[in-house]
Amino acid sequence: MSTLLPDQAPRPEPQFEPDVIVGYVRSPSDVLRLLVYSTLALALLGITRWAHDALLGFESDVLDLFGFVGPDAERALAGITRALAVVVGFGVFLVPLVLRRLRLLGYLVIANVAAGLLVTVAVSWLDQADPAPVANQVAARAGVDLEGVLTPSTLASVAASFVILAPFLSHRWRRAGAVTIVVFALLRLVLSAQLPAEVFFALALGAAVGAAVLLGFGRPDQHPTMAAIAASLSVSGFAAQRLDPAEDDSHGSRVYRATLADGARLVAKVRSPAERSADLLYRVYRYLRFKNVGDERPFSSLRRSVEHEALVALQARDVGVRTPRLRAIAEVGTDSMLLAYDHIDGQTIESLDGDAVGDALL
Repeated sequence: MSTLLPDQAPRPEPQFEPDVIVGYVRSPSDVLRLLVYSTLALALLGITRWAHDALLGFESDVLDLFGFVGPDAERALAGITRALAVVVGFGVFLVPLVLRRLRLLGYLVIANVAAGLLVTVAVSWLDQADPAPVANQVAARAGVDLEGVLTPSTLASVAASFVILAPFLSHRWRRAGAVTIVVFALLRLVLSAQLPAEVFFALALGAAVGAAVLLGFGRPDQHPTMAAIAASLSVSGFAAQRLDPAEDDSHGSRVYRATLADGARLVAKVRSPAERSADLLYRVYRYLRFKNVGDERPFSSLRRSVEHEALVALQARDVGVRTPRLRAIAEVGTDSMLLAYDHIDGQTIESLDGDAVGDALL
């Protein structure tokens, strides 16, 4: 009977718990976006309604800025704009058909109808039908009429559609959507008699409607799957044989325990945009509720906050602080980041009884 030598023994195959099917969740990211866009839309609505005289000077400056375009160029741009609007309109509804997501198609229909109705009501309430010098100046441009194409309702619907499509698309397509919205807004300012304030208000309101639809019906879960976390660890040089979610998640991240082939164990902290948005909402609440709480200013991006934590961990260990060693920092999926530390066996202070925590332990 032959026996296998240690170096001949078969290595265990990696074992992972089956990934939970990615579903739809109500994300703090949409709560934050809804608050920001709604506040901006209400502010612009109020300014347009009650500060019309003061706004007229700003609108005149904006129109002067784009006054270099001649009539022939305007007519050419108007034709291009109509064609682009048709392409974008069909493209927006073509995406869910290509992805075979009827739920997304329903989102887009609801958002377009709601955005169009809200903007129509708001523009009617503004009651800006009286002729203004700036509007007359633009309306006098011969041969250009975009009133049936890039109306405020259309702009709001486009903004709502791209906000809804963003969680389903890659970064490249998200940037393309942002560029499209900017191009439409600029063309509307150059070629139309529509007041610039109404253009900006329509975009803000449309974005708010898109965020509200995602919040009400759910967006794709932004948290990376177990397979994505295992792949990121493997790329960083730590092929995990087993990966388990930890019960004691830390603030602002989800924690996983990884077991490597040599028996070593790592703790992987995964941060996604959802945790970052929740942290920003909590900071806003503390800022409004309390005074001088001492919170640091939030970082400009999720990547910056993760890089800052990694830098602090390395510096703390360098000066002799007994803290787990940072082993890896990596991207996970499309939007999340991962920090991997050595696993330290033991108990946390919060898990001990009150009598066990004394001066000697501290």
